[in-house]
Formats: sequence, structure tokens, C-alpha cells
Amino acid sequence: MTLKTLWYSEYEGEDRSWTLESSDFVDFNLVVGRNATGKSRLVAVVSGLCQMLSGKNTSIFDSGHYKAEIELGDTIYHWELKMEQKNVILERLCVNGDLRMERGENGSGKIYYQAEDKFMSFQQQSDTMTLQQRRDALQHPYIVELADWAKGALTYFFNRSFTNTELVTLSFIRSTSNLGENTTGEVIAAYARSFEKFGQAYDEAIIADMKEIGYQLDDVGATNASALSIGFSVPDEVIAMFVVESDRPDHKISQGSMSQGMFRALGLICQINAAVFAKEHTLLLIDDIGEGLDYERSVALLKVLMRHSQESKLQVILTTNDRFIMNTVPLENWSYLKRNMSSVHSYTSRNNPEKFESFKFLGLSNFDFFTSVDF
Repeated sequence: MTLKTLWYSEYEGEDRSWTLESSDFVDFNLVVGRNATGKSRLVAVVSGLCQMLSGKNTSIFDSGHYKAEIELGDTIYHWELKMEQKNVILERLCVNGDLRMERGENGSGKIYYQAEDKFMSFQQQSDTMTLQQRRDALQHPYIVELADWAKGALTYFFNRSFTNTELVTLSFIRSTSNLGENTTGEVIAAYARSFEKFGQAYDEAIIADMKEIGYQLDDVGATNASALSIGFSVPDEVIAMFVVESDRPDHKISQGSMSQGMFRALGLICQINAAVFAKEHTLLLIDDIGEGLDYERSVALLKVLMRHSQESKLQVILTTNDRFIMNTVPLENWSYLKRNMSSVHSYTSRNNPEKFESFKFLGLSNFDFFTSVDF
């Protein structure tokens, strides 16, 4: 189950317009490009796509135009959504080339009813999405399947919005349902819920992955912050994560005492294994992979991600400017971004095979491709 292609534009025809030209993706994708090219924005656009399809975000934007192709098993979805002035002016869904839903800017349209094998007309508010209003497993199972795929997307901004100084309450862990976002609270909640469901096997998987990237641990967990000697008084229901290092088996190291790089890696590995164990998550988006980690650990973390992607069929899209990570990922998994004014183009071995194939015969590193090849 993969995102195959994506095109996006906003404020078309205006000075503030921005366009991501059609980008194609495989199971494991490394997005590279110079600073201010649009790598983080690509992650945000894909994340926004999944938020809208899943129904987690019901807001209609002031401007935005999506065209996406998604492959779920033997089924190919083509979905288009165009928004202007906080209204939907176009929404269309095709399944295996057959139209299944279409509506215009006044909210009127038609949709296929599978049980009746016919189209029926509808009318809804212009500031709502049809795919979010038609979650009927009997009549519109194709919409439910698409929403379930999008619901499993995980977004992780490795370089920001996730800090070891933030704590979370037990009530938040018990109440939150929007797991997978890039906040400390959501990561701790994902860990706590996964441990409750999968037990010691989940912890052992985290410990094994952490050891693979150079952190020798005997234990990992989440407990009352007051029991971890964090240096200040907190209520009993405040929860923090901890690890036990192999060379200090009698001491629990609270998240606040971990380096920022270690805590980011721990959070990401907790989320990855939560996805793998639950078998629900389908797409992992990571911006600035390895930020804050040394060379050995950032490369080792990348290899852990590649292994999980292969073993669990988890699609991965990650960005970097790190030369060592570039040298680790094969060129056939690259998406090279280049910006021309307000348009961003994505070059891959699928849409520009000549450039990629000719470079392989030069015997240079992948980073040399990044610095020398001109598209």
C-alpha cells in the first residue's frame, strides 16, 4: 500500500503561488535537495494529504490543490481536491480508472453506491469534503479503505517539536486518540498504549533497535516522573520515559537526562515499533533524519528504518542534507528536489533514468551526485 504520485499547488496565479510538480514514490524514499528547496514542505504536504483523507483534519484551506495516486493492493486510487477561499470547488475520486465520486463548488455532485450498483446525486455544504462525509462501509467501501490507509500515516520532524524536557499526564495518555504526531506527549502515549497491548515483546524490539544504533540498553519504559529524580516536584500522574543502560543496571535514566539526539532516536524507534506491532500504520514521514546524532548512529538508524520498511511493508519518505545518509541510500531510492522560483521539481530514476544511470558508471559517491549533477 503506497503513495505512488503527488502533485500539489496553492494560490495558483498569484505572486505567493507554490507548486510541487508531480513527484513519484517507491517503498523507501530519500528526499534530498539544497536548503530552501522544499524538502520539509514536501513532508508537510504529504502529511496534510493524509490528515485530510483520514478525517483527522476537517479544515478547508484558503487555497490548496491536490492530485494524488495511491495504490492499495490491486486497487489504484486517483483523488483530486481543489480548495479556494475555504470552499471546495472540485473533488473527484476514481478507482481503477472508473469514476466513483465527483462534486463541484456549490456542493452538489454524484457518488457511486456499490450495493445498488448505481450513481446517486447529493448536495452538501461547500466548505466540507465529500470523502469525510461518506464513510459508509456498505455503500462506499472504497472511501473507507482509502481513509484507513491515510489514518495510519506517521509524521516525525526529527529536528523540532520533540524535546526531552516535555512531560505528559496519565489522563492525556488515556484520552488521546490522534497518535503518531510529532510531539513528546503523543510519542509517550504511543509507547504506553503499545506496551499495554503488546507487553515485553514490544520493549524487547525497542531495546534491540536501540542497540543496533549504538545505545546499549537493558530496559525501557514510562513511569511516574516523581519516581525518576528529575530534580523538581511533579504530581503523581505526570509520566516520563526512562531507559536503563547496560553498564548502569541499577539506575533509571529519565528522558530529561538523555541527550536530545538519544531521546529523538528513542521516540522514533518507539513509534516505528508501535506501527510494526499494530500492523496498522502504512506511511512513515521523517524530516531531517538523524539530526543531532553522530555519523555512526545516524547511519545505523537509517539502516534500522530500511530493515523495518522491507520487513513490514511500511512505506518510508524521509529528508536529509547529510552526506553520510546520502551515501547509504541507493540512488534508485532518491528524490532529488530542485526549485525554480515557486515551482519544485522532483527528479528520480523513474522520471529521469538517463542522469541516474550515467552517473553510476563514474565510480563516485552518491554525495557527488548531489553536488555535481545538474537537472
